[in-house]
Amino acid sequence: MATNTPSEEPNNTKIEIPKDAIEIREVQYSWLWRPIWGIVLLLIAFSFGMIPEPISLSFLIVLILVPYFFYARRTRYYLTEEILLYQPGYIWRKSGPYELPYSRIQKTSLSFGLFGRALGYQHVRLTFDNGATATLKFIPIDIDLIKHLNERMPPDEAPTSTESTSDVVENQDQEDKNGA
Repeated sequence: MATNTPSEEPNNTKIEIPKDAIEIREVQYSWLWRPIWGIVLLLIAFSFGMIPEPISLSFLIVLILVPYFFYARRTRYYLTEEILLYQPGYIWRKSGPYELPYSRIQKTSLSFGLFGRALGYQHVRLTFDNGATATLKFIPIDIDLIKHLNERMPPDEAPTSTESTSDVVENQDQEDKNGA
């Protein structure tokens, strides 16, 4: 998920996930994209002789990938009529699901990252009324999460922006060309 959660600390009460909730899982290969820079650094270290044995390199790569694999497989987002529930996929601790009420969302934005459009994933950033932010990462691109959130947010608290980050950059480039 991401930075500051909108509520202080999760309480110890067990939150039941409604049976009619829509379940969203991360894209199936997100476990490969999260640690990619660490793996690239290991490969560079191996090519310069800092890791002498290929078996050591293999062991380190598996040691990095396994936790990310289980985290991605267990992470869930549940959409209900009143709240968005986030269930993190931590292996070593039980936490969540965290409640993210639609009524507290002030702004939604969409980004795709470097390869998001080509690989079919998106990141949805939520800004809450207290200034906290949350990023829902590796959402399948065919799920229109922004539309779902906007339909359930109160009309007086409609988001100020739902443009993707790349669209904003493209619009600014167009304005610069037209103005120059």
